[in-house]
Amino acid sequence: MKSLTKIIGTIIFVVFSVLQLNAQSPNKFTYQAVVRNTDGELMKNSQVGMRITILQGSESGPIEYEETHTLQSNANGLVTLQIGDGNTVDDLNAIDWSAGPYFLQTEVDFEGGSNYELLGVTQLVSVPYSLHAGTADSVINGFDGQYSSLSGAPTNVSSFTNDAGYLTSEQDGDPTNELQVLTISNDTIYLSNGGFVELPGMPAGSNVGDMRYWDGSEWVEIPIGQPGQVLQINSNGVPAWLGAGYASVSTISATSTSPIDATFNGEVTSNNGSPVTDYGFCWSVNPQPTLSDSFQSVGTGTGSFSLNLSNLNGGQTYYVRAYATNGAGTNYGNEVSFTMASAYSIGSTGPAGGIVFYDKGSYSNGWRYLESSTTDQSTNVQWGCSGTNLPGASGSGYGDGAQNTQDIVSGCGGTIAASIANNLNLNGYSDWFLPSRNSLSLMYQNLYQNGLGNFAIDTYWSSTEASSISGYAYNFYSGGVVVNNKVTNYRVRAIRRF
Repeated sequence: MKSLTKIIGTIIFVVFSVLQLNAQSPNKFTYQAVVRNTDGELMKNSQVGMRITILQGSESGPIEYEETHTLQSNANGLVTLQIGDGNTVDDLNAIDWSAGPYFLQTEVDFEGGSNYELLGVTQLVSVPYSLHAGTADSVINGFDGQYSSLSGAPTNVSSFTNDAGYLTSEQDGDPTNELQVLTISNDTIYLSNGGFVELPGMPAGSNVGDMRYWDGSEWVEIPIGQPGQVLQINSNGVPAWLGAGYASVSTISATSTSPIDATFNGEVTSNNGSPVTDYGFCWSVNPQPTLSDSFQSVGTGTGSFSLNLSNLNGGQTYYVRAYATNGAGTNYGNEVSFTMASAYSIGSTGPAGGIVFYDKGSYSNGWRYLESSTTDQSTNVQWGCSGTNLPGASGSGYGDGAQNTQDIVSGCGGTIAASIANNLNLNGYSDWFLPSRNSLSLMYQNLYQNGLGNFAIDTYWSSTEASSISGYAYNFYSGGVVVNNKVTNYRVRAIRRF
């Protein structure tokens, strides 16, 4: 016996047109399903037996209607049947569709007989409207004269009655315009003559986010609440926004006062029912900063507040938002973006008191500028590690000295050029390193040749390794690159990125 592993079913309700307005509406609707066997294969062109049962109230409720079918699937494994057209002793017309909910139970015999296996039970979330027309009074009654009519619908109607799927309008007490009800969708009754009647629905709202509830006689508006509040049933038994809302906070402005300093301004205008326990600013080089990014607390309560911040990057664009935290949570103000004051120029003083000699034009990988210390850190020291190849110390780009230095220090011991630069702590900054070969060349061009930096007419070690026994240096007398043994003693000048 084959058993079901998967069945894809779609309930399709069909209301058939009629030839005469007073004809009886056909009481049937369509069920379709795609049937697969235990291997997941479509049962194509196969005979199957099906039993359809309509249950009332629940998935295990009493049987209201039952019928059986012997069906032939098509080349796609699809079976189609008309519920109301099978073998049965029950009467589909006798079902009171207004007494739902109803559930559709489907069983199948894959051999085409009557040894059925349960496939499942599905709630009928809607019913065929032609079948429900006998109970449409519950939809229509109570709306006497409260409708708009279009495309052939009755006009000047004082009341509606309904009988076996027909809408009868009354004008001055005389029945007129007996029309078949085809469907009822949302607040509209569609009629057999192509017309329709629109029943009164919920009134239009006033503001985005407003809601309404039915108080037993009319729709009552619930104005939109504060962000952070919860819609609950209040002590009067009606829906209401309860609890504190998020504090109202705004970001007023953010301006740069120097290449590294900026001032942020914000305001908490209302705590919305819960004291503000913290407010401040969060900022980032990316939009929509949060407390997961850089932030600083400023105070508590409400009112205006500001923050003066240092050690930012000159020329960098930042995004900042004020924030406020109360019992409802943390709320963020509007976003403000600003660009730090004019970028550092070549020859200007850097944040660590050095001299700027390189600007790559924009920030990437956390830096934009290179600055050189204004004095030598050593006048006579080896490159170190002669005979040892350090693969990570071969970078020659302008910012590569930082990685070169780390690889040299990790792979070599003792006091050498890279360790001296790496150990420098100057003006509170300890991120110095030995410059790469190209950085030394640029220091010669932009600083030494312009009389800046107090360089000696001598040779300086770079952090760029040439081979296991040699390294690159730069001669500030001749202005050229030098390759020499790592045991040679040259000068050291440290630089940093920012």
